[in-house]
Order: sequence, then C-alpha cells, then structure tokens
Amino acid sequence: MKSLLTLVIIVSLNIFSQDKGIITGKITDHETNQPVKDAIVEVIETQKQVSTNEKGEFEFTDVQYGT
Repeated sequence: MKSLLTLVIIVSLNIFSQDKGIITGKITDHETNQPVKDAIVEVIETQKQVSTNEKGEFEFTDVQYGT
C-alpha cells in the first residue's frame, strides 16, 4: 500500500557562496499530514541523497545554483 506524499521544497541561497545554495523541505503523508521519517530524497542532477529526520525534514547543502 503506497501513500501519497506531499513534498515541500524551500530553496534558499547561501549568503557565503554566490554559486551554491541550500535545499530544505519536509515530507508529509498526504492523507494524515504526518511527517514521513527515513524517506530518501535525491537531487537527480547531482545524485546526492539524504534521508528525512523524525520530523520529515531534509536538507541538502552546497547545491550548485540552478540545479
């Protein structure tokens, strides 16, 4: 059984580096709105992967701007 997930990505620029940024977000279950922990999130262009924490949050650092 597969739940629908809502993925919210918030992109912010890193003020210390003009060509790199940070991608953060939170994954929640579409039906229950509960956070999904240990979900794998990937930036396809870089093949970098992270997993969500207990609150469903994730963060990628040093992401090339425009990725």
